[in-house]
Amino acid sequence: MARAAGYVGRYRFSDTDVLVVTREGAALFGESPGVGRYPLFAEAEGAFFLDGIDAQIAFEPPASGPRKAIAATWRQGGQAQRGPRVE
Repeated sequence: MARAAGYVGRYRFSDTDVLVVTREGAALFGESPGVGRYPLFAEAEGAFFLDGIDAQIAFEPPASGPRKAIAATWRQGGQAQRGPRVE
């Protein structure tokens, strides 16, 4: 997971729904309101799933420049919601 550091940050889906992504070693973790902290498991470059919750997170890379994701898309229950990176 060479690009894990590029996914670390905060992604805002609404005023009260912010996904916080952190890194410990090679592992990534997400934290969301009402869900708490959970590990993110890679299934492809920039695509992750949650264990025990039928949800996936995909990070959107920038067109160019620093390799930090510019947004994340949360998919759950047939719905997809995009959250831009806020830091």
